Amino acid sequence: MLENGLFHVDHLHQMSFMLLTTDVTLEHTHMEYLMGSNKRPLLKDGISIPTNEVKKIVPRYPNVFKCIGKKGTLFIFDTTGIHRAEYVESGIRRILHLNFTTGQNLDKDLGTQTIKERGESLKIPDFIKRTLRYETNLTRININ
Repeated sequence: MLENGLFHVDHLHQMSFMLLTTDVTLEHTHMEYLMGSNKRPLLKDGISIPTNEVKKIVPRYPNVFKCIGKKGTLFIFDTTGIHRAEYVESGIRRILHLNFTTGQNLDKDLGTQTIKERGESLKIPDFIKRTLRYETNLTRININ
């Protein structure tokens, strides 16, 4: 299985915009997003979660949103939420995908320590704390 076919989180805090340029149904490769999973305590636990750890967390988020829709549908989501590509061999998905980030990788300079292990001694700038408190879920907008 391809790596992003497994549930995962991205290592940067970013907002992702995915525009369907063709109709996408369950018979096509599509993204699945675990609703509410972006509201994990990021300052405590860190953004990155190893794939083998994500498997243990997935059952906590039973509401799976399938990113399917008509051509012109725009999905906006926080990539710290748990998501994956659901690959379907017979169906092709055509999308325009853009990611936006402040460039903050909170795990970058920690070596093998996580934010949780560093605890209160970690000095996180206020602007990053504000960014991490942003509590968006997946948003769907129909453009056409």
